Amino acid sequence: MRINELRKLVNETVRQEQRRTRKPRSNFNKLVEGTVKQVLNEEASPPAGGDELDKWKQAFPKKLDDVDAETAKHLTTSGDGSSEKFGFKDIGDGIACQKLFPSQSSMNYEKAIRFAFGHIKSESPGGNLGAYISADYFIMDGHHRWISSAMVDPDSKIKGAWIDFPGEALVAVLNALTKGRGFAQKGKSGTGSFAPFKDAAKLSTYIQELMEKGSGEAESKDKETGEMKPNEFFIDAQGIIDLSKKFTGSQEEDKQKLADAVAAKFVTNASKLTLASPSWAPLRPQMPVIEKENQKEAQKALRDGEIDVIDPTPIEESTVLRWHKLAGLLKD
Repeated sequence: MRINELRKLVNETVRQEQRRTRKPRSNFNKLVEGTVKQVLNEEASPPAGGDELDKWKQAFPKKLDDVDAETAKHLTTSGDGSSEKFGFKDIGDGIACQKLFPSQSSMNYEKAIRFAFGHIKSESPGGNLGAYISADYFIMDGHHRWISSAMVDPDSKIKGAWIDFPGEALVAVLNALTKGRGFAQKGKSGTGSFAPFKDAAKLSTYIQELMEKGSGEAESKDKETGEMKPNEFFIDAQGIIDLSKKFTGSQEEDKQKLADAVAAKFVTNASKLTLASPSWAPLRPQMPVIEKENQKEAQKALRDGEIDVIDPTPIEESTVLRWHKLAGLLKD
């Protein structure tokens, strides 16, 4: 039932009881309370195009496949220019990894371990994710940078575009940007999970592999010239061993024991994180895709009010919480 129908029903009940002036007020309160509760407890889905919240969800689906590209193009280019709509906020030095939450669970533990050794080498875990952080501290992307930083130091600080918008709604808005601005029409595939980050033996096995072959390729192709050049992120096998000793404070020469020590520390640090995605989060293929080359355009759209959207949270509060409160206020 739509909210205006609920309001009409309650008002009709009030008028009906006002005509029955002889009825005690306690009975009046019980009848109104019963009417409100009856409507709130209806299990039938509201009709399409119903109240404001339904319209918002139709305009901004949470799943990327459900986003209509033409509708999204209109919505993401027809805003009123309000620069305060999304409330970009300066987060100073950043937010500690362990205070942030993931919005997806598709994680490649091998990639995270390679990143972690890169952090140990640079002595700088954390840093700028180049991604979005919602008002309720969910990260929209950059999950491998986040978890690998935490594996080295869970108190290391993460920066990003902090937006005063709830995570569930922000995913939907970014999905609209993804298709509406032509960044992508399909999501990225997602594999893996958080399970390996709790399994020291599994992590140790891969760390031992790195101690034999190193991390990454010695050379990489320059994106502009196409020429091969030394890869600044490459760490050779001996480098992995040396960094393992540095990280654990151990001089252990047995590679398995040393890898076990590194893995144990990784697992301990990662245990301080929330290693589960929220119930509202779609799977990775249904999440936004905003690559590095699209970041400036996406952030400008959000900062400059180019998107025709409002925060749905107040709508939800007015359509649900308000009427639950009303039911409570009508009690004797």
